[in-house]
Amino acid sequence: RIISSSFNSTDSAAAAPPHPSSSSSLPFRTDLPFLARHHAALLSATSHLRPSSRHPMTTYRNYKGPRLEDHFHSHFLSLPPSAFAPLVPLFVHWSELQFGMRNADTSRLESLLRDDVLYLAVTSEKESTVLRIARKRGGARYVLIASSKGCDERIC
Repeated sequence: RIISSSFNSTDSAAAAPPHPSSSSSLPFRTDLPFLARHHAALLSATSHLRPSSRHPMTTYRNYKGPRLEDHFHSHFLSLPPSAFAPLVPLFVHWSELQFGMRNADTSRLESLLRDDVLYLAVTSEKESTVLRIARKRGGARYVLIASSKGCDERIC
């Protein structure tokens, strides 16, 4: 099941993941030592998917400023895994994968994604790139997607 959220001003409803203490048999991992190791492995595997040479500002319609991914990375990349638990953030420039880095090697990321972990992906694009990668090889089953462009009605 993919959970998607939107930052559109007309859409105030956002799907929330279950609280870790709400059930004794959750379908995803909540133990912090495991999540911390998994988070570290993902950060290492995705370092090449966070290009440092991209322009920090974008212009789109009436907006001029940092891309959503850049803002997310600059404010949250240095936080410890416990700040996100039970979520594991995927610090990837998804818009670059869709446009500028189409041939980037995502195989290590794909191989690390698990079906028993709840992931968080933030993107300034539609969720299609996140889902394409998350669903490869059986991959991630639970992905909370925050997108500035909305989501596909089949998923929301």
